[in-house]
Amino acid sequence: MFGWFKKQKQPVSEPLKQPEESIKEEWLTVPKYVSVNPKAYPQVILIATSIASGENPKSQFIVRRLLVPNPEAKRVSMIASCLMATQEQQQYVVRSIKKRVSEEA
Repeated sequence: MFGWFKKQKQPVSEPLKQPEESIKEEWLTVPKYVSVNPKAYPQVILIATSIASGENPKSQFIVRRLLVPNPEAKRVSMIASCLMATQEQQQYVVRSIKKRVSEEA
């Protein structure tokens, strides 16, 4: 009748625009394992094949690549574990570790 009970549309204000930043952020995944130093290949291969062969001298092994745990990923996972140890009855899994790389444009 008089329109008292009808909803009136409120004017929508435009969202505030943030000034464009000249810093571009990217995230790089930290690998869990990194390759071994090529200078250490002979020594590592010799030790690994001797352990794997055991008492069977006729066995043959082909080593395609050598990987070691990444010390940076190990350090970050230890820090996360220490921080989460304060929480009671919590379970968590670290699926990936990412590192921020900022570049100025």
